Amino acid sequence: MPITYEVFAEEKRIETTFSGFLTLADYQGIFAPIAQLVKDCGQFTAIDIVDSYAGYDETLIDAFKPEDYEIFRSLSHLAVVSDLGWFCPVLANAPTDITFVVRSFPRNQLEQARCWTRNQIGIAMPTETMFRKVG
Repeated sequence: MPITYEVFAEEKRIETTFSGFLTLADYQGIFAPIAQLVKDCGQFTAIDIVDSYAGYDETLIDAFKPEDYEIFRSLSHLAVVSDLGWFCPVLANAPTDITFVVRSFPRNQLEQARCWTRNQIGIAMPTETMFRKVG
């Protein structure tokens, strides 16, 4: 599955775009830029843009080491931008001690998702009832 990403260090944000089948190698490929963002900025927000989804390699769930999950302790808010409802089963496998706020946006509201993440830096708790807390 091709995963592309762009880091916005000044906004403490990473955007990833997913299209197709998610493999372990593809997913591991975004760890280095996320780790660097955490090193440079501490807490960060993320936008996952899901253009299409054709499943994921089941070895992905058990392949991560505990230190891999440490990166996600710095994630405060995640905007999922998609017309697909796939992300809930994937996030259900997240460790229960990692907590972040998730909000979904239709694919045509990418700019609204960007605005939302810009306004969340430093906010630890949800401020709107439509947020879903994972963890």
